[in-house]
Amino acid sequence: MRTHQQLDEMGRLRGFEVSSLLGRRLMRRIAASIPGARIASSNLRQERFCEFEVAGDRFAIEEPFGDNSRYWVGPADERQLHSVAIVHAHFAANKTGTWAVRIGAVLCCGIVVVAAYQPLRRFIDHDRCLDAGGKWSSAGKCEGSQRGG
Repeated sequence: MRTHQQLDEMGRLRGFEVSSLLGRRLMRRIAASIPGARIASSNLRQERFCEFEVAGDRFAIEEPFGDNSRYWVGPADERQLHSVAIVHAHFAANKTGTWAVRIGAVLCCGIVVVAAYQPLRRFIDHDRCLDAGGKWSSAGKCEGSQRGG
């Protein structure tokens, strides 16, 4: 999964961001799959929608401003930077998010194709009717075609 690291002034990893296309439930599931992790609290309707613990450090997943293109993942207490690298490595190595985005893209393309099919089909039928010398009626049928258009 693609992550966007956030470093402090000394160059240490203090958190990271991931695409919000993954959804809150999938983010919580990925956090729970970290070896030794325990979900401490979860409310998918809040800005900070998941808190979990890894190696004694508490982490949070939140959507800043309530409507953002990325979720922020980092320590709940900014002074606890011990396990951030472990959490980041797990999220970066996770391929679930990649597949979720790909499946979402395929589904969106399918919806567009289905929505465009009927008007496109009517346009093609209309064009064939006119090419065959016919007239397109208000009932949506070709009339007077000489070549069966």
